[in-house]
Amino acid sequence: MNKTAHFHVTGTPAPQPRPRMTKRGHTYNPPSADAWKAAVRTAWRESGNPPFARHIRMRLEFFLARPAGHLTKRGALVKGAPAHPVGRPDVDNLAKAVMDALGDEKAFPNDAAVISLSASKAYADFAGCRITITERD
Repeated sequence: MNKTAHFHVTGTPAPQPRPRMTKRGHTYNPPSADAWKAAVRTAWRESGNPPFARHIRMRLEFFLARPAGHLTKRGALVKGAPAHPVGRPDVDNLAKAVMDALGDEKAFPNDAAVISLSASKAYADFAGCRITITERD
């Protein structure tokens, strides 16, 4: 029997930053994605889904607001504006932030439980992420 969870996270998706090193040689994660990861954890808790045990297929659909330079003063799309967000943030780093947040929340045992990952990013009138997790037998 396959178990599936669908939920949506509202807010501007933030990529998982690269680990940094102090002058004394200790590594740490910069806090730039902390608010986004907190939003992911909250959305998971509010979804009411039970934790997944193993064999996870994950679909992440990231929605980003268009930069102001892509729109005219009246809100129309500027000629030559890209159809898709091809610049930063990188989709793999966006996915890593979500996976880390859900792992912190014990939504699944660890990243190794994810056997399939599909992630995309698109422009939308709202910012957020649609998450679908399916547990396979």
